[in-house]
Amino acid sequence: MLKRDDRLALVEKILNDQNYEGEDQRILAWKEMTGKGRTTYFRLKKEFLKKAKGKPEEVQEVVSS
Repeated sequence: MLKRDDRLALVEKILNDQNYEGEDQRILAWKEMTGKGRTTYFRLKKEFLKKAKGKPEEVQEVVSS
């Protein structure tokens, strides 16, 4: 089972991966990697983006996309 920080790191990895062409592909990847649903993905994505504000420039790219 992934810990909360591990799940946030995975969300960050998925968001930064340019191989995913859209949100549907990112959600599918999340489900395949974790077995968790889209609701969990969106909740953690929101938490990640909230924490990412004011972070270094590479994280800001995720926030703006």
